[in-house]
Amino acid sequence: MTPFHLLVLAIAVFRITRLVTGDSISEGFREWLRSRSHRDMAAPKGLEGEMVFRTEERTDRPVMLWAWRLLTCPWCVSMYAGGLAIGLFLSYPTYTLDVGYVLACSAVAGVLMERT
Repeated sequence: MTPFHLLVLAIAVFRITRLVTGDSISEGFREWLRSRSHRDMAAPKGLEGEMVFRTEERTDRPVMLWAWRLLTCPWCVSMYAGGLAIGLFLSYPTYTLDVGYVLACSAVAGVLMERT
């Protein structure tokens, strides 16, 4: 693996991490997962009886809660994505780099678009 390959894969991992944890295209999945790992609670507060809303984690669904925590943590997702990228590169270097170039270009374009 050359330093250039490592750079391409690192930028690709950044893009995958952003896609999973923050992009609007995966927001529906994150909301679905949140609805199964958390419960919204409402309770009256004060003399006027106004409602206060809070969210609590559902301890009766540990797998969903674990998945929610994993997929909303950029540090966690990047560790798994990085391991996957390196493993795929070692097994299929050409195909992995082809996908890595696309993801790296997408990441650079996205960062540049945010700056303008």
